[in-house]
This record gives sequence, structure tokens and C-alpha cells, in this order.
Amino acid sequence: VVTGQPVKTTLADSKNLWIAIGIPLAIWLLAIATMWIGLERLVLRWLFYLRRVGAGYARGHYFAMPRYAERAPAEFAELARTLSQMALTARARQRDLRAALEQKNMLVREIHHRVKNNLQIIQSLLNLQSRSAGDSNQYTALATAKGRINALALVHQSLYEDEDLQY
Repeated sequence: VVTGQPVKTTLADSKNLWIAIGIPLAIWLLAIATMWIGLERLVLRWLFYLRRVGAGYARGHYFAMPRYAERAPAEFAELARTLSQMALTARARQRDLRAALEQKNMLVREIHHRVKNNLQIIQSLLNLQSRSAGDSNQYTALATAKGRINALALVHQSLYEDEDLQY
């Protein structure tokens, strides 16, 4: 509409032209600035904040609760509460897994101890039996059995001492 009007070269008409162009342009720029600030304050700030909290959870830091989001709009506050609940659940699960792992390690140590004791008892019984062996064939057979039991005990000991062994 502005460019379709005949152009007059008077100073008053050029002032009217600047007003006719300037006012809608100023309104448009003010609307853009208002939307930008509103979007920043009402949406983006909370998204970035919750993204930082979620990134902390991804690294295993479950103690950082999004308390600042209580002042957020309702949707973001609800998302923050959901993230907090997720962190509490993950923390409880991690605690349970650590307790189960500790119990498993304790039971494996107990099994190793019992196997070691059983192998020693077998060796002691073979020693007692070899003392009462009547001939050399019995003595040789018992000595061979003691050697095999001793080999089993050494293999068991080397496995038991290796703490990186996956069970």
C-alpha cells in the first residue's frame, strides 16, 4: 500500500511515509521481542534446566533434585517431579544392586572357603590311609590321588586369589 501511493517530494509527505512504515515495523519488532523474551522465560529456561538435571542423572548423580523447577509453569514442574521420582527409584535400585552384589561376593567367598577345607580334609584322609598302606601298590595309588587332589587345590587357590574373575 505504501509503495503504491504516488510519491510527493515534500518534507511533510516523507515524514508521513516514515511514520507509515515505522509504526508497523516498530510494532512488529516489539511483538518479536515480546515473543522472544516470553519464550525464553516461560519455556527455554526450564527446558535447559531440566536437560542439565537429566544429564546429571545420566552420569549417575541422582542426588541433584530439580528443586528450582517448583517455580516453573505447571507442565515443567510436573516433569521435574517425574524426574525426581525417577532419580529416587534409580538410587534405590542402585542401592539394592550393591547390596545384592555384596551378598553374592560373600557367598562366593564362603563357597571357596568350604571347597578349600574339603580338599584339605580329603588330603588328610589320604595321608592317614597311606600310613596304613600294606604294599607299595596301595601306597603309589594313594600318592597319585594325593597329587591329583593337590593339583586341584592349587588350581582352586589360583582361581580364588584372582579377584577379577567373572562368575
